[in-house]
Amino acid sequence: MVPARAPMLLDVCCSRMAAILSEDFSAQAQTLDLPLDLLCKILLELPPLPLHYLEQCASGQYEEGFSLAWKSLAECHHNTLLKHGTWKDAYWEAHVQACLNAVTTKLAAPNFDGQIGDLLVPEALVYRIGARNAACCEDSDFTSLKNTIPLLSRYVKSLRLRSVLCSSELLSLFDSAELASLSFLNIKTSTQFGLIINLLARNVRALRRLEFHYCKFFEQDFNTLLGMLKSADVLSDFAITCSSIQVPWASLEMQQSLACVHLVSNRMHTQFTSSIVVELFSLSSLDTLDFADNLLESCFESPTVNQFFINCAVKQLPFTPGLKVLNLKSCFLSSACVQNLVHYLKCLPHLHTLNLSDNPVADEGIKSVACCLQTSLSALMELNVAGCELSWNGLSSLLDSLVSTNHRLRSLSVADNSFGRSGSAVLAKYLQKSAVKELDISEIGLGSLGCSSELASALIQNQTLEHLNISKNRIAFPGAELLHAVISKGQGVLTDINASFNLLNVEAMKRLASALQTKAALGGRMKRLDLLGNPGIPPPGANLFGSFSEGPDAIVLLSSSQFYVPLHDDDP
Repeated sequence: MVPARAPMLLDVCCSRMAAILSEDFSAQAQTLDLPLDLLCKILLELPPLPLHYLEQCASGQYEEGFSLAWKSLAECHHNTLLKHGTWKDAYWEAHVQACLNAVTTKLAAPNFDGQIGDLLVPEALVYRIGARNAACCEDSDFTSLKNTIPLLSRYVKSLRLRSVLCSSELLSLFDSAELASLSFLNIKTSTQFGLIINLLARNVRALRRLEFHYCKFFEQDFNTLLGMLKSADVLSDFAITCSSIQVPWASLEMQQSLACVHLVSNRMHTQFTSSIVVELFSLSSLDTLDFADNLLESCFESPTVNQFFINCAVKQLPFTPGLKVLNLKSCFLSSACVQNLVHYLKCLPHLHTLNLSDNPVADEGIKSVACCLQTSLSALMELNVAGCELSWNGLSSLLDSLVSTNHRLRSLSVADNSFGRSGSAVLAKYLQKSAVKELDISEIGLGSLGCSSELASALIQNQTLEHLNISKNRIAFPGAELLHAVISKGQGVLTDINASFNLLNVEAMKRLASALQTKAALGGRMKRLDLLGNPGIPPPGANLFGSFSEGPDAIVLLSSSQFYVPLHDDDP
């Protein structure tokens, strides 16, 4: 057994010096006279509060050393990332948020009738910042909210507040903050919205991101909110998810700062949805619009939206939309809806990502998208039409249009469509000429008969494909033979394959293990091979994949026999 290395004397001295500084701040001035390299080592040992006071003493000196110390604390204590400001801002912001999160349970208790500001910060959080020594914070008390928040609010730029925290008492503690990002959860009363509007009014010039989750909006409050944001015209990101919007929207047409809007999984009144859609489609400043999981079928068939699409078709828009990302996942869009939508898509020269997944688009709808690809959308890099009720005929139309126009699509998902084995030839033809890097063909009914030599040859020769998802296709042993050929003979850069839930037995696993060994012998290496959910689990003690499935650098993912019950046949 190798004995543990004894700590170096310098490390011991630095740790002791940090401990002294944490207990007695009278040594601050002498500490700042130390050599820079020694001072930086001491800074990395200090708790947050002593570090905070020492930095104030330094008066702007040694910025790099203090920044590294704050970065270490932020990543260690809160696992946070630097989004804005300095690492010191990031640390204290995360600490304030942790304090708020910790008292939420107490506030939600039905028998709570005290003052929010009097609630105590959990002992663990007080101890973590080094505030347990009276000598280092004689004039400050970090044990209660009413003292902690005013002292640290100037470092807070981002807040997440649940409904129980939306009280006048608590929000007044952030009077000195300049909040750039606010997120609210479960706001259900007009009173709470009134308090939120007051908070927004104090920060409207600094606010860049605003989110509401699981909220219920009231007409007067909601349009007061929108009017305030419109007049300031600085908000760039706006999100409402899983909420009820049964009110008309105030106009956003002059909101030129708005770049990203997420309206996901909301209940919106049919009467107002059409005007919302047209309003947002008409914002020239938007680059991201997310409408996922909303019922938009009747909206897209309404006279208001239809007229808008007609104007798009005859090029009567007074602007050029700058939209780059459009997400219409699970919006119940029929083929007729998509045929109308295509008129708008043709007006989007910068569209980078289009998600139409989980809509009953069918072949007729996808053929209209294919026609659109032949004349426009030249900037498109990511296309998702998973779960769109397509047949191999619709797939053929889509892929033919991509090939004929030499589209440089980077990511394509056609998953969860019933192509059957007929889809194999269509995909093979596409792979021979495409430059796609990520291809998702999971759950398309490929089956063992779809694992053709044509598809194998196309995958082997493709020079651009990096990620392939072929999971849930019941390809069984013929599929393992296809993957063996692709892995061992591949001429391109395919290093990530998801082949989970494919009825691969032990013999199939042996073929894949052989392919990995062959590739390694030739100097190649896979990054990941996902084989989860397959019945071919080797017996105890037998490791078919060796080092490929063991250790921190394992690339093969396998199911544990105790968690997986193999199917007895091919019956779902």
